[in-house]
Amino acid sequence: MSQEISPETRSGDADIIFSGGSIVTVTDEKSAAPEAVAVKDGRIVFVGNLSQAQAKWQGADTPLHDLLPDQALLMACPPMWSST
Repeated sequence: MSQEISPETRSGDADIIFSGGSIVTVTDEKSAAPEAVAVKDGRIVFVGNLSQAQAKWQGADTPLHDLLPDQALLMACPPMWSST
């Protein structure tokens, strides 16, 4: 499973790439768990294979954060409703 989340953002300029550990997604797909997540400007731009994430999104200044085996990356979104 590899997916370009924000195709309008050019590759090679992610702010950080997370890999290792458990990457939890909310999807109905029955494919393999993703190996990496690339983030740019606070938005997820890629989810999938680590080698693809590095080839497409890891620029010279993009750090690769290796999650420990007992760590998980959980994505959160702001609430889509108003309490007012």
